[in-house]
Amino acid sequence: MAVANTFGDFGGDEQQDAHEFLSVLLSQLKEEWESLKRRGALDAHACPVESNFDFRLQVTRTCCRCGAQVFRTEVYSHLSLDIVPQGTLQDSLRQYFKPTQVECRCERCPGQQASVTMKLASLPRVLVIQLKRFSMDSSWNLRKLDNKVKISQELALNLHCVQNIKPPHEADRTAGDNIGPLDGLSEEEQIKLAIELSLKGSAPPPGSSLHHQEHPVPPWPEHDLWSLRQ
Repeated sequence: MAVANTFGDFGGDEQQDAHEFLSVLLSQLKEEWESLKRRGALDAHACPVESNFDFRLQVTRTCCRCGAQVFRTEVYSHLSLDIVPQGTLQDSLRQYFKPTQVECRCERCPGQQASVTMKLASLPRVLVIQLKRFSMDSSWNLRKLDNKVKISQELALNLHCVQNIKPPHEADRTAGDNIGPLDGLSEEEQIKLAIELSLKGSAPPPGSSLHHQEHPVPPWPEHDLWSLRQ
């Protein structure tokens, strides 16, 4: 009901997309957590979405003529993969990280083409993968794909990571130095309490605090050497 109150499509008993629901749920949970932090209700604890699901991709654009490069980092909570006919989940992952060519303008030379590569800059504790079961045909109609996808017990990510990749967040099993009445609550109980506080619009009792660690996002470069052609 909490999701349906904000996104009416999930109200009622009609069938909805499970991945879309998960994305909306995680987004709403993150917004609620940030709201609680601003009101001082959770002044010292990491957002469960950021610490469990969020990860960062390093995107590199390289001029095909002079080799000039521009780096940026983007935050994701899932990967949406195309299905490779008669392929495996590993094949879909490999295709996702395959370099692509884009038409753009280089600020250092007359180059008009660039290659774009993506690498994992950090790893989540839980990696959410969506297999896209619909594609567009030549008439721009949606067509559902019934291909079987082989999923092995292990998924290799080493070829798709930067050299000094940031490991997943460790499970926060303590409440840090400022222990309060919330100490001893499980992560599930803390999330439930946060939701209740959000609905009531109140803060925990005085002295209550949860441990929080900041994980800043690397800034964009001061000068972007590329401007994509509209």
